[in-house]
Amino acid sequence: MKFMRYVITYVSTADYSLEESEVERLLIESEISNNENNLSGILLFSEGNFLQVLEGKKETILSLYETILNDKRHHSVLKILGKDISQELYNGYQSKFLSEHSKFKENKLEAYLKPLCVLDEVSQKVVGNILNVFLKN
Repeated sequence: MKFMRYVITYVSTADYSLEESEVERLLIESEISNNENNLSGILLFSEGNFLQVLEGKKETILSLYETILNDKRHHSVLKILGKDISQELYNGYQSKFLSEHSKFKENKLEAYLKPLCVLDEVSQKVVGNILNVFLKN
């Protein structure tokens, strides 16, 4: 039986005490754990902020989001989107540390935006605009 997938997108600010090595470890651990648990999406870190698109079984995503809200490594969590989706947006789960040394490439933005085509037009625009700003900063 195929289950309905659910997607949550949020942005947050890293705790000031979070060191670069801790961010890198968090990104790696999230990627491994989420792929092992059949969750897909992206987690990006740039200039002290996180952006995550997380999708999977609704109950799993909502439970994980509650854990995320209580994680002391970040604050000011702003949920941008939370809705049922009929098909997977992303193929697997990826995480990325974006720094001033990582040059922005248009094809990277396109790779993150393309999966959003299954969302309604308003949701595509909202998440797309935030991704665009996040990746270019």
